[in-house]
Amino acid sequence: MELELKKRKLACCERILDTTLAHEETMEMIVPDACPDILRIIDTEGKVLIRGKDTQDGRAEITGTVKTCVLYVPDGERGIRRLEMSIPFTCVLENRDLTQTTSLVVRPCLQAIETRLLNPRKVLARANILLCVCAYRPMEMELCSDVEGTEAKSLEILRETQTAYLVLSVKDKDFTFVDELNISSAKPGVEEILRTHVSLSSGDAKVIGNKLVFKGIANVEILYRSTAGDMTSGKYELPFSQILESEGAGEDAVCDIILMLSGAEFQIGGESSPNENHIVTVTLNLKSQAVISENLPLDMITDLYSTVYELSADLQPLALPSLIEKTVHRQTLRETVETGVLTRSVLDAAVGMGETTQTREGTMVTLSAEATVTAVYMAEDNELYEVSRRTPASCRIEAPETSRVWAMASCPGEIFATPSASGIELRFSVDFEILVTGGSKTACIRDVRMNTASPKDLSGSPSVVLRMAGGQERLWDIAKKYNTTVKDIMTANELAESEGLPEGRLLLIPKKR
Repeated sequence: MELELKKRKLACCERILDTTLAHEETMEMIVPDACPDILRIIDTEGKVLIRGKDTQDGRAEITGTVKTCVLYVPDGERGIRRLEMSIPFTCVLENRDLTQTTSLVVRPCLQAIETRLLNPRKVLARANILLCVCAYRPMEMELCSDVEGTEAKSLEILRETQTAYLVLSVKDKDFTFVDELNISSAKPGVEEILRTHVSLSSGDAKVIGNKLVFKGIANVEILYRSTAGDMTSGKYELPFSQILESEGAGEDAVCDIILMLSGAEFQIGGESSPNENHIVTVTLNLKSQAVISENLPLDMITDLYSTVYELSADLQPLALPSLIEKTVHRQTLRETVETGVLTRSVLDAAVGMGETTQTREGTMVTLSAEATVTAVYMAEDNELYEVSRRTPASCRIEAPETSRVWAMASCPGEIFATPSASGIELRFSVDFEILVTGGSKTACIRDVRMNTASPKDLSGSPSVVLRMAGGQERLWDIAKKYNTTVKDIMTANELAESEGLPEGRLLLIPKKR
């Protein structure tokens, strides 16, 4: 007969893929008729805006645009002009494990962007985009936790509690965030916004009931021409918070919030004062991606046998992931970039991070990434120029040889840039976000069949057995082998429950009656 098993079903997600997609996109653009010819390109700035994430069987497609702003010196005019363009892109990822139910978590990064002058009326822009993609597939874990029925009284059951670090759900939410930048009244107002930077960082995240509440900060930098005619920059922190649905997670859950832009608009003036040039209204369209994980104790039956009847059991293999380390390593970098001319002031600076690579030597893992630093500065001749430098960043961590290391480098903080005798001195931080996971394999009872029609014939079994325990044996293994119980062995050998299997001791193994 088949015994009735009490089972627990646990909905979770399996991380089936993490990879980095490097994509290059180019686009030519004609200077609009209303704009003057280009004499010299100063600088190019871009934002990666993710529009969509679509998964199908064996394939994923990520679409977006690079919103690009080119600053240039016009031919025959004084001052600076800006040229805007949107560079569309599509990245395709093929993998047989992808399905329509797969959830994608995307971390976009603009590694580098540059514009080349083809002629005074045409430019060629090239954007190097990095997309760090993690894919999660929904799955259901079924665990046997008990056996029911009168026949279960003849069973010896091994119940174990294993801890697993499980991704419980992956949630997405689109939202719009609007705030105002207030320019100090001691400064001239904003005449024209020339370029902007937006970097997003997540803060505290907490599960409360069936809701996930998280905070974030949009770090905004603007470079603008003031009403007095000079170039001015400003930096602002714009805090925000959001709520997502989060059923099934406990208050001890670990919530990773990944934010990305899908739109960004800057407008001079405020809602109540549209003509006020000391206010800039910022409208950000954001996509929040939440990966909710938790260390969960899993109670399960991993083995059983009957001392009375013949029994057969089917085992379900389980791979249980474990969290070894989740941390952020910060590296502070200092670089002096030679400009060739005397620098009067630095108006703007940005950092683009390249792909994070890793090399392993035993238990030591070296993480490396290349940072591309760009600065816009005013020289002593009152002209604007741009300079860039690539600089490596790395850190070393210790991780077990069988572990899996995921890492991504970013530059989330402020970039400090000051003129020096030989050029520009830059100081910034690179954060290596690191996740180290391990895993163990076990087996859980799936179903059990017991032949109650014919009890075991134990007439030829000895009444008592004397033997030495092996080094890797458990009391459970010995009891099962000799068709007795752990309790009977402990009683016969006067062993306490807190004691383990005594090494080098002769055990008395009684016959089950």
